[in-house]
Amino acid sequence: SSSIENSYLISGYDDFSGVKVDYGNNYFIDKNKGYINGNEKSLLAMTMKATYPSTFDFDEVWSIDEDKNDGYPYLQWEDSLNSVSAPIANVTDEAVARGTQVKLSTNTYGATIYYTLDGSSPTVDSICYTEPIVIENDTIIKAFAVKDDMYDSNVSEFIYTIAIDENEPVIALSDGKGRVGETFDVEISLKNNPGIISAMLKLEYNNTYLELTNISDKGELGASVFGNNKLAIPYKMNWNDDAGYENITYNGTIATLTFRIKDDTPIGTYPIIISYDYGEIYNVDLAPVDFNVKNSSVVVLDYISGDVNGDQTVNSIDRTILARYLTGWDGYTDASISYEAADLNGDGNVTSLDRTILARHLTGWDGYEILPIK
Repeated sequence: SSSIENSYLISGYDDFSGVKVDYGNNYFIDKNKGYINGNEKSLLAMTMKATYPSTFDFDEVWSIDEDKNDGYPYLQWEDSLNSVSAPIANVTDEAVARGTQVKLSTNTYGATIYYTLDGSSPTVDSICYTEPIVIENDTIIKAFAVKDDMYDSNVSEFIYTIAIDENEPVIALSDGKGRVGETFDVEISLKNNPGIISAMLKLEYNNTYLELTNISDKGELGASVFGNNKLAIPYKMNWNDDAGYENITYNGTIATLTFRIKDDTPIGTYPIIISYDYGEIYNVDLAPVDFNVKNSSVVVLDYISGDVNGDQTVNSIDRTILARYLTGWDGYTDASISYEAADLNGDGNVTSLDRTILARHLTGWDGYEILPIK
């Protein structure tokens, strides 16, 4: 059978319970690894065309969707004619003006669209799409469509950032990345600060997958009072210089937030949003001060950028392996390296440019401390 719910067994294995799909030498053992052309690969590698032999017909045979078949790769050819069309958006530009309205639709008549804004994958328990989504902050929309007697659509992802003039006052969050169980830091910073004495900010994020573990105040905006419950959503942070006679015009980092990526967090991108109510940021004359907001996101990975051989470290061996791969040495194929980890500029390809980036990282060039380079 080609039903996605069925398992496929590998002849010669004593324990068939974990094997999900068999297609020649390409098969999946569990939720963490499988084999491509006989070589062990990660979950992410199993889903990427570039890691398969050139003769493997990825589009017609192999697919993955975390909402289907428990997240395992599956044989897909039977599904394509009876699946709901994935949602599309009327706004295709990533940088948009605040207040932009995003309309979702599907080419399948009578289908219902569900979506999320917190980075999680949508289900039928998510928000049901009934009206345009207004983009007030940097936003990640994940949406899928369903209809009776048809397979659910694939999940579509739409990422929008608020276009900001370089001279406008801005509260910005830095981006983060990491693997399950790791921590990462997000800096809150000010740019083009016209002068304030008080600010009350609200922090929101998906606390199903992210845990706020620490807040470090830099002491630049006077006294600070932060919420005592780090699990609260929104989490509130207040700075106030009530006794000050002059505005504080500091620009730079005002606090550092430390998050932990919780166990069992799916690979993906999760937004971190900061906001404030009108009048909650004001100057010495008690007049409201407006700031634009640049929010951030954390990318949850299952590999380390630059770790070409998958040994959990990035060193000169990775550079040598990459050089041999690029020059076509025997045994150094797509299946023998971590293709995602070797793509150090995030363009979807592994080239000599990635080798140069890795060399600069290993030799301590300024601006190359963190991989990948975007």
